[in-house]
Amino acid sequence: MPKPLVFPELVTASITRCKHEGEVLSVRHSTHIQLGDSSSDELLGIVVMTNPGSYTFKDNSEWDKSASQPDGKKAEDYHKKVEHFISSTKEINRSLLEDPVTHERDRFLEECSSSKFVIMGFVKKVFMERMREVQEWSKESDKIVCAIDSKGHQSHPFSWGLNPELKNKAIESLVNVLRR
Repeated sequence: MPKPLVFPELVTASITRCKHEGEVLSVRHSTHIQLGDSSSDELLGIVVMTNPGSYTFKDNSEWDKSASQPDGKKAEDYHKKVEHFISSTKEINRSLLEDPVTHERDRFLEECSSSKFVIMGFVKKVFMERMREVQEWSKESDKIVCAIDSKGHQSHPFSWGLNPELKNKAIESLVNVLRR
């Protein structure tokens, strides 16, 4: 029996799979989330976050079980492994691992400008250098939606569903951005 969906929203993405040293490495990119029944392609906002969690497919009849990202605590090691593999081959474009929105300041700010809001949140101790740089750029935008935890960290959006205080902070942040 299939697992129930955690979130009802339709999520689509592109997956690139590479076979390396007997292991299938999977890279998810170009992820889109459709909210509600809307068939509109209107961009409401963007989400900039670390995404170290695992993912599975609703229908994986054409995929073997190795087509999922490892446990969150190992995400950075996994990323480095994929990065090393991509660097050693000319067959795969390195841009799969480097989203221009999180690797180019001007592109990040351009995306912020064209969005109604920008949700930001990060898992602690994962991709720290990249996270700090993106947070620095975000100071130039008035569209950032986040929930700051008790230690001053932009909490990961998944935490908002688990912690009522963070959820309320995120809602307040979103309301403030949308009122501008």
